[in-house]
Amino acid sequence: MTLPHLGLALLVNLIWGFSFVAAKVAMEHYSPLLFTSLRFVLVALFLMPYLRFPKGRMRHVMSIALLVGVAHFTFLYMA
Repeated sequence: MTLPHLGLALLVNLIWGFSFVAAKVAMEHYSPLLFTSLRFVLVALFLMPYLRFPKGRMRHVMSIALLVGVAHFTFLYMA
């Protein structure tokens, strides 16, 4: 890998690791379900200009997102 690629990999790992620190601080102020909801709403707002909605499959996409995303992160933050 080139030096810029290594820098990007390090940056992604730092951001991912910092999310646990931010979650720990946020758990002192918010419930796990509220924090997970706020996190997903914020990410959805930032990604909205880049998203394409699949026609006829949105029910499946939303159910997977709720099960994998919201349930997983809520239980993770509860622990």
